Amino acid sequence: MESSIYNAEAQGHAGFEAVHRKDGRVQVRLTLTLEVANRLNRFLREKGFRASDIAPVLIEYGLDSQDEDALKELREERDRELPKIDSKYAVIRFQNYECFIVNQAIAMRLHTLLSENRRLKRLCRAEGIMNTEVKDAWDSWGVTEVDEFYKRYVFKSI
Repeated sequence: MESSIYNAEAQGHAGFEAVHRKDGRVQVRLTLTLEVANRLNRFLREKGFRASDIAPVLIEYGLDSQDEDALKELREERDRELPKIDSKYAVIRFQNYECFIVNQAIAMRLHTLLSENRRLKRLCRAEGIMNTEVKDAWDSWGVTEVDEFYKRYVFKSI
């Protein structure tokens, strides 16, 4: 198998070498500065790990910190987007309020509008202008249906 090598020693940093083995595992070799090695030993002692646990522990902590960075970035993005979402929500809330007020006005006038509609239909039928077979959904509405609209729109607080 071919090995991949990253060597940062030329830049004054630690070196890293990963060799892919035939058994599917990866052998890793790190070259650290003395300062980094001492920090690493302190970290392992503080966390209660053995030196043989070093690679999995470092990888796990490194991946966890990347996840925390990703979460932090997502939180910051959310915080940037919240004002936009809030303003859209405020507009939708106001539009909802406007619709509610219109529905409330219609509900308060519904009985009168239905009576007027029925009177006009009778007049049109008497004059022969309208087909008597034509029925609208609200033709059969009575006091019960009008009361339901009153309860839903007029006697309900916003």
